[in-house]
Amino acid sequence: MEQERQTPEQQKFQFEREKFKEELRTERIKTLATAFSIIIPVIIAGWTINSNMDLQADKAKYDFSLKAADYIMSAKTPAGIEARAKILRDMFPDYINKGFLRDFNSTEYSASEATIIRERKDKLLQILVDSGLLSATELIDWWKKLYPEDTWIDEANITIIAPEDRRVPYSIRLASSQTL
Repeated sequence: MEQERQTPEQQKFQFEREKFKEELRTERIKTLATAFSIIIPVIIAGWTINSNMDLQADKAKYDFSLKAADYIMSAKTPAGIEARAKILRDMFPDYINKGFLRDFNSTEYSASEATIIRERKDKLLQILVDSGLLSATELIDWWKKLYPEDTWIDEANITIIAPEDRRVPYSIRLASSQTL
């Protein structure tokens, strides 16, 4: 009834007013949609960059740890390992914990000098036997001349074994049944 009482100009004004409100509502929605379409990718890009930076930082720490371990373990003796670890700990306190060497005792891992020398001599003997340059008898004679203080070679109950195949050099069998 009220619309019937309104004049056509008032009706037109009312219609234009409703139309304007609708257009305004549509423009606000478009503006919000545009803002979200810009903001969301920026947020995702920022999150991705931050994640990549964290991953790179973790990788750098991991690479540092590997290099540090390689450097430390390249020492010849347990005391050298301990010294190198202390150097790195003091040089890089932010990367290596102060308690890093708290439970490490280099003397626990140190072999006696006699054991080291024995291992080196055993390795040398094995290399000489494998080379086939000397017969087993010549090798034992040379060994006794080079290391007269070694009594183990006399105590080892060495047996010289002739090979079945003449192309293979003689081998030496120790009492412990280890063939050289």
